[in-house]
Amino acid sequence: MLKLPYRHTMPLLATLLGLLAAACGGDSRDLDPYISTDNPREALTELDYGSLDSSEIRLSLPWSRNKVSKDPSPDAEPATLSAVTTETFEGFDRVVFTFVDRIPGYLLAYATEGGGGCDGTVPAGDAPAHLVVEFEKARSNERGVPLVEDRDRAMDWPTMVGATQVCDEGDRIRWILAATSDVEYRILEMQGNPRLVVDLRHP
Repeated sequence: MLKLPYRHTMPLLATLLGLLAAACGGDSRDLDPYISTDNPREALTELDYGSLDSSEIRLSLPWSRNKVSKDPSPDAEPATLSAVTTETFEGFDRVVFTFVDRIPGYLLAYATEGGGGCDGTVPAGDAPAHLVVEFEKARSNERGVPLVEDRDRAMDWPTMVGATQVCDEGDRIRWILAATSDVEYRILEMQGNPRLVVDLRHP
């Protein structure tokens, strides 16, 4: 199994890893599939930032349809998801997951069937495509009281037509992003207020 240093990946090696993942597709869960350089902002433009502060971007993974995952820290306490915001910009629709303390482990992949519920077997809805965003070692409630108020959202945007939380139990959170098709998506990790940003590209 190939493991790369999280913060000090050499640009050439990271690029080769990205090309390999794009060529092979499939499950990249074992690879820590980060395509990063010493300056993760250099491949982004001002339009990509949207409402984000570019100085807080610590990692960027470019547009792809491949499964992406990051293992949680084995000794970490569950991270707390405190807010979820949705926005649309020129060229992409955006969901921002904000955590109180740190970004936990996560997995993103298009559902091939079902996708809803904590076990992924409940039908996710009628949209043509469903991007599953799952957080491990994470919770979004305080003694059973939800911390995110709007957990079932409907939009009429170019790509994203819904965002729904379908699981928050057993230190696992799962959101389903309903889309018009299985478009490319990208992720950004933000420091400061820890956030995972998920952008869905417009067709």
